[in-house]
Amino acid sequence: YAEPLQPQRGKTSDSLRWGAMAPPEPSLASSTPPPPPSSLARAEDLLLALYRAKATDFSGDRQASLQHSCDAVLTELGGQCEAEWPPAQRARAAYLRGRALDALEKYNPEAEANLSKAVKLS
Repeated sequence: YAEPLQPQRGKTSDSLRWGAMAPPEPSLASSTPPPPPSSLARAEDLLLALYRAKATDFSGDRQASLQHSCDAVLTELGGQCEAEWPPAQRARAAYLRGRALDALEKYNPEAEANLSKAVKLS
């Protein structure tokens, strides 16, 4: 038998405490919804596949295969406006983009810039 929740006495109506079932606080975040977590999750899955291919694929067309996988990650991340995202999600997107560009054989300054941005945002 559980007792019904009662507000504490002596509190104003604005500051009522309802025990463990307190109403959620209103969000102070912008009204823009965060990006769908599925797009970052898909990009992360594609990145894992890219690094798996980098570690195991030693065929003659390895570089073309890596470039194709890198392009898939960048395409998954590219179609969204990151300026309105929360910093944690922008950092994650920059990290994934930087890691994808870093998987290629040739040095890419854009990879370094994205990884640096991810560190600054986190």
